[in-house]
Amino acid sequence: MTVASAPPQAWAEAPPLTPAAFLALRELVHPHELAYRRARLKGATRFFGLDLHREYVVAYAVDETLNTVVKPTTLPWDRFPAWCAKTLTKTDAVAIEMTTNTWATHDELIAYCHSVTVVHPQHLKVITSVPVMTDKKACEALATFLAAGLLRGVWVPEHQFREWRRLVAQRQDCVVRMAIAKNRLHSLLFSKQIAKPKAADPFRPSLRDWWLALPGTPVEKLTVELLLAQIDHDKAQITRLELIIAQELMTDERAPFLLQISGVGVLGAMKILAAIGTMERFPTPDHLVGYAGLGGRVHASGQRTVQGGITKAGRQDLRSAMVVAARHARNVNKHWKEVYRQLEPRLGPNKAVVAVARRMLVSVWHILTKRQPDRYADWGKVATGFMTLAYDDFGGAAHIPGGRTAPEFVRWCLDTLGVGEKLQRVKFSGKTYILPRSTLPGAAPEAEPIGRGRRQNTKATQAKRLAEADAKREALAAKQAAAEARRGKPRKTRSDKGTKRGPQKKK
Repeated sequence: MTVASAPPQAWAEAPPLTPAAFLALRELVHPHELAYRRARLKGATRFFGLDLHREYVVAYAVDETLNTVVKPTTLPWDRFPAWCAKTLTKTDAVAIEMTTNTWATHDELIAYCHSVTVVHPQHLKVITSVPVMTDKKACEALATFLAAGLLRGVWVPEHQFREWRRLVAQRQDCVVRMAIAKNRLHSLLFSKQIAKPKAADPFRPSLRDWWLALPGTPVEKLTVELLLAQIDHDKAQITRLELIIAQELMTDERAPFLLQISGVGVLGAMKILAAIGTMERFPTPDHLVGYAGLGGRVHASGQRTVQGGITKAGRQDLRSAMVVAARHARNVNKHWKEVYRQLEPRLGPNKAVVAVARRMLVSVWHILTKRQPDRYADWGKVATGFMTLAYDDFGGAAHIPGGRTAPEFVRWCLDTLGVGEKLQRVKFSGKTYILPRSTLPGAAPEAEPIGRGRRQNTKATQAKRLAEADAKREALAAKQAAAEARRGKPRKTRSDKGTKRGPQKKK
């Protein structure tokens, strides 16, 4: 039996939902969530929906009873600022969809209106997925659902976090471009059945002549030259971006608390901070886990409950940073190594790493919320990691923030964490460095240099050495005087003994 479907024209001619139908949709939203959304819109009397495009923007507005108060209006971007100043008031709430120029539009609107709600496209797709969708219907849907309290806005990050996200994205673009260039060079070798160089990095500068000497057509030789130049350019850009990222990261007081965690480096810490912004947005660890998309899927209906993999419905950069940290921590940290060892037989290696990443993200929430040290950290390794940050990631000791030396920077980080008051030395690059004395209560005194590390040229050391030499001479003179008094005659000098320095010649 077949069921005849309605012709396409029937969908286009279907009447729109009435205001009563839109208000009835509120029953589908959790009461507490709906109350929270309405509380944010308290005081607003008009609700605007803006559909943003490259060349223009379409505006539409309704009142609290969902009656049209501003008909669909198409505005070029050069007229948009004047329209905002003339039309919008402090009792107007505006909803816009997330797109390329959303943040710039948000910053321009917020000065004229009550509030601006930024909506993720996936949150709006289910509601507005109708067969006929135009700019007019899109802005009408935004305004109507905003007035009904059915739009869930996303967090609008501060300017600093937007810049951090842009830095991370630019570095990722360089990494992708460089990977594409390397893959094309590998493909060229494979097509000619030429073995790649036996080196850890086959694209290092010392092997450039080897690549340029490969046999091939003029076009292939030009391709190799251009790809090598692309790789060199991207490497330089990545180095420059990583230096800026390290400098920007240390402007946040939470940086030492993240860098103490096993597997979290400068780039990982920047991804985490840029993604979460302020930790006060997440009242519980489960909220942060859900924001990262590391929570498990659950489908419960009747007496049947089915659990699946992670949702992946969140910040992909935050999720990837935690997975990378988990892969590293399972190899170097005793606690996370044991956790992985228990999970791996049951879940498999990949799912076990994701499970470790989820637990580490819970630790991140507790560490940043309570500003406490990591209970699973090895402070000797943490201090070595801070030394690596000081010498490598900052581009040299001359660029360490605050004008500190590397040992002073390590001590500052440890004191910020409230740990390491007994730690006197740190090992880095085959050398042992002495740390300044900690400012924490019960701190051990600064260690004395040993071996070649002794301070030989300071004024205090020279004065101490001269004083020790004078005391030694005085003690020797007193000893000689006592011996002479005991014998009753003076001690013979070397010349009186009939001996001469140097080898004695036989007569």
